[in-house]
Amino acid sequence: MVQQYFDALNGGHAQAALALLANPPSDTSLLTDQVLDFMLTGSPTPFTVIKLTALGGSPSPTPGTSTLVRASYTVGGQAVDSETMPLIWDSAGWKIVNGTVLIGINRPIGLAMTVNGVTAPSGTTSLTLFPGVYQLDSGNPLVSPTDGPVSFIVAHLFPNPSTVLPPVDFSSIGLTDAGTDAVRQAATAKVAACLDTWVGQQPYNPSDGCPVELPGALSGGSATTNRAWQYASAHFDGITATMESGSMFAQWQASPGIAITLTGTYQNQPLSGSLAITSMRLDLSDPANIAVTLNVALR
Repeated sequence: MVQQYFDALNGGHAQAALALLANPPSDTSLLTDQVLDFMLTGSPTPFTVIKLTALGGSPSPTPGTSTLVRASYTVGGQAVDSETMPLIWDSAGWKIVNGTVLIGINRPIGLAMTVNGVTAPSGTTSLTLFPGVYQLDSGNPLVSPTDGPVSFIVAHLFPNPSTVLPPVDFSSIGLTDAGTDAVRQAATAKVAACLDTWVGQQPYNPSDGCPVELPGALSGGSATTNRAWQYASAHFDGITATMESGSMFAQWQASPGIAITLTGTYQNQPLSGSLAITSMRLDLSDPANIAVTLNVALR
């Protein structure tokens, strides 16, 4: 029966492997054929040199009877010399007590992540996996692991399936080319939207993410419809943002910032002034909806 379990993993048959467990875990999102098939792309049989030795056992087991099997095998090139696997008898026969593992994961808050190409549950700090060979990658096209996809091997099983293994570190991420382009486009669009609000002299609404009202130094006092402002759009094609540690926020800051000159008229008299965008913070958790916060200084 333990041989059947390894055969199921080698064959990419997740449901067959789960059927051999005494207590299948509630979270089976990564215990799938697709996750196992990913292993097979690197090796036709991830588990090799399998040797099994029964350690005792009753010739006439009844429900609840337990026994042990000692297994040795190689997975992903890593040899496991002696793995003790407890079994328990139920009405359907022998079942494996510890056929999956919990492994911790250290990832930035809000990062969508894939395991062997399958999207991992959002927000989780641990993954339920079969033993095998795994690769972590970003599920967000705007960011990627700094040093490329993170690979690791789950070689051992544990007597207590709830034991959480030390975390795999997936915390270091950077912007992809698509992410850099998205940051620049979002920054340009946000500044344009805020300027439209300022020069259009709309009522100030803090929830729109624009940090200030049309500054009094530029408007000559409280905004009135008699003041007609114009501006040249600011573009951020050259900015380089960096990811904040442990989060999905990108940030950019500069001194003196990117200046924006405004010109206008009031009672047929020319007005002028300038603003500078000195920093911004962008939430990249949702690639389709990048939230931008600006900091603005008068010039």
